[in-house]
Amino acid sequence: MVATEVWIGGVRYTVTGEGITQEGDLVKENGKKVKKLDETLEKGILVASLCNNATLTIEKSDDGTTEYVPVGSPTEVSLIILAGKLGMKPKDMKEEWSYVSEYPFSSTIKRMSMVYKSKRGQNTLFAKGAPEGIISLCSHVHLKGEDTHPISSEDQKVIKEENHRMASDGLRVLALSYCLLPDDFDPSSKREDMEQDLIFLGLVGIKDPPRPGVKESIDKCHKAGIIVRMVTGDHPTTSFAIARSIGIINPSMAVDESGQRLTTAMEFDQLSDETLNSLPNLPLVIARCSPTSKVKMVGALHQRGRFVAMTGDGVNDAPAISAADVGAAMGKAGSDVTKEASDVVLTDDNFSTIVVAIEEGRRIINNIRKFTIHLLTGNVAEGILLVIGIASGLQPPLNPLQILWLNFVTGTAPAMALGIQPSTKELMDQNKRPVGEGLFTKETLIDITYYGIIMGMVSLGNFLIARRLLHHDLIHAQGSTFASLTLLLLLHAYNCVEQRKSLFSKRTLKSYWLHAAVLAGVASIIIAFYVDFIREDVIKQGLPGGEGWGVVLGGAFLFVFLSEMYKIAKRFIRKAIKRRRTIHLSDLEMEF
Repeated sequence: MVATEVWIGGVRYTVTGEGITQEGDLVKENGKKVKKLDETLEKGILVASLCNNATLTIEKSDDGTTEYVPVGSPTEVSLIILAGKLGMKPKDMKEEWSYVSEYPFSSTIKRMSMVYKSKRGQNTLFAKGAPEGIISLCSHVHLKGEDTHPISSEDQKVIKEENHRMASDGLRVLALSYCLLPDDFDPSSKREDMEQDLIFLGLVGIKDPPRPGVKESIDKCHKAGIIVRMVTGDHPTTSFAIARSIGIINPSMAVDESGQRLTTAMEFDQLSDETLNSLPNLPLVIARCSPTSKVKMVGALHQRGRFVAMTGDGVNDAPAISAADVGAAMGKAGSDVTKEASDVVLTDDNFSTIVVAIEEGRRIINNIRKFTIHLLTGNVAEGILLVIGIASGLQPPLNPLQILWLNFVTGTAPAMALGIQPSTKELMDQNKRPVGEGLFTKETLIDITYYGIIMGMVSLGNFLIARRLLHHDLIHAQGSTFASLTLLLLLHAYNCVEQRKSLFSKRTLKSYWLHAAVLAGVASIIIAFYVDFIREDVIKQGLPGGEGWGVVLGGAFLFVFLSEMYKIAKRFIRKAIKRRRTIHLSDLEMEF
């Protein structure tokens, strides 16, 4: 965060310089640099520096370069940097002023204040916070060229307009104020007794730019069917500007068109559960939120059957993070309380990391589904082959050793290759899985059943051809059946790469680990048939012969053809369903 604008004493200034460095200048509206601070400006910077718990230390590395090391809230660090740019060092100020007491920042009232005593013995309370909260406590205002005078409605209007202007630019705006305290004041006095009759000094606008890649990550979420909501303590105008800039709210939308997409915590917290549940959509942005607002949003989403992930860093985020299905705390800026309440800690404090984790989760579940389809299809095929074969009065089409070889030797390598398939763009272009959806979806079960039946029936047909047409004995017929089912299982691995796309898709052709696994499976066929010891003493099967191998290859071509026809049908049905949903949604939008 960087303080980029200052409005103190009724004068507007721009602050130059970026990052954690004290190099920069204060520039007036006319473009002239400020070389000497006037009394009002100096008081404002004094409030920003002393009503502050952050520190900025300078460390020198071995190569002689200087590095600034910030400690504390990024908002407060930006104020320390601002003071440094104007030549006001916190160390020098704290030699002039000694700390007395503090009223810490509260997420409910959005302000903090600290009491200091000057060397001359004057006790002063310095306060900073959300402009609307500070203005309500101010009885006087200090403008440049004027004495401190009672704050008028016109003064309040000017302050609010300046606050709105800064907030519209996406700046976080803090108000600065102070008041003089009597010598005999009681440091243990209640907060409300101390924070009154304040003197308003001005505003500081702090730029809090989104991290690189956040907008792209939010766009990726929207394509993936994930709704991103922002609950923030910022001013509504600031919140709207930021949400619009990063794509949470439609970038082309104006503030007055936001409707229910943006609300304040005061409005949101007053809504009853019945009213919340009756809303067509929950707000996308809640400004000036409190811990209660965040927990209420999580609860409202749960009422709608949504799976909720919540991220945050402050202590006030902990209740909502604990209530969410997945709580993600910030590892660097996050408080210990928030980390304890969370399920995941982000070591880089980056929202984009959450999106990467979602993508990785989708890849994992997708790959599990792939090798599950592959393995269970083989089991279904073997079951159909054996049950129908034996129930029909035939001799067993496979012997026990052949079944074990299929399951443990031939099928293992392709299944492992399917389990390490890389992620693809399509994964984050698909809609999210419904809450509670397990591994076995309707499509998955249909796939397993269809492919299993085809593989089982083709292998059984191969056994019947070998026995009835080619007049092979049982051992040689079992060898033909074993070769057929093994080859079909290897080809089916390519089917599992894409549930709906062709076996010859680009992604399938680029699955190099799968190619290696299939080649290993082919090698297992060669070993099983052409290493005499294994064929005769271990598996105990006969060679299919030239005609037998021809039937095996014919069955493989038939399986590929039926698989492609099945996938074409799936794609056609999928498009029809999607078209029907699109028409239905457009009708609803027209009605709305």
